[in-house]
Amino acid sequence: MPISTSPARRRRSLALWFSWLALLASSPAFAAPPAQFPADSAFIPATCGGSLTNDGTSDAPSGIGERDIVGDATSAAFATWSDETFAYFRVRVAGVPTASGGNAPLAQLGWGVGIDVDGDLSTIEYALVVDGIKEQVNLTDNATKSSLKVWTPTIGAPGYVQVEPVTDGSTFAKKDSDHWLTFAIPLQEAVAATSNLAKPLA
Repeated sequence: MPISTSPARRRRSLALWFSWLALLASSPAFAAPPAQFPADSAFIPATCGGSLTNDGTSDAPSGIGERDIVGDATSAAFATWSDETFAYFRVRVAGVPTASGGNAPLAQLGWGVGIDVDGDLSTIEYALVVDGIKEQVNLTDNATKSSLKVWTPTIGAPGYVQVEPVTDGSTFAKKDSDHWLTFAIPLQEAVAATSNLAKPLA
C-alpha cells in the first residue's frame, strides 16, 4: 500500500491507495454508524516502502499537538481495517483531539486521508476529512473540492468517529497522551457517491 504524507493548512493528511473491490464483496447498500469499533488488535498498520508509515512530531508549525499526525519505525502513523459494511481508518495524533479531552465533540480542527484509486499517487482522487468544526465525516472530490457525501454524528452513541488513547506505548505528545482518531465510512454509500464520476471507488 503506497502512502505519502504532506502538511495542510488546517489538517494533516495521508494519501493512500485502498483496495475497494475486495471490501465491497458483500457490503450492504446502506448502514447506520457502527455499533462498535474493531479492537486495536484488528487494525493493520499501513506501510510505505516496507516500513511503517511515519510522520515527524511538530513537523508543520500550524499542525502540533492534537492536530499533529505522528509515527515512527515502531509506531505506525496510520492503520486500516474493514468488514463487510465499513472501512475504518485511524491516525495517531500527539494529543487529545476532543473539545474537552474526553469522549466529547471534537476539537475545532480537521484530520484527513486521501484516497487514490488508479495507483498514480501524483493525483489523489478523493479525500476523507473528519471535520471538528461541522462535526462530520466528509467525502470530497479532491479535484473540485466538492462534497460528495457527509456522515454524522462524529462521536455519538453510535457515531462514525472514535477517540481513544493508544495502547502501544507511543509517547509523541509533549503535553497530553497520544491518541487514535478512528473513523468509519459505509462502503456502499461511499461507492454510490462516486458512481457517476470519471474514477469511481468501484
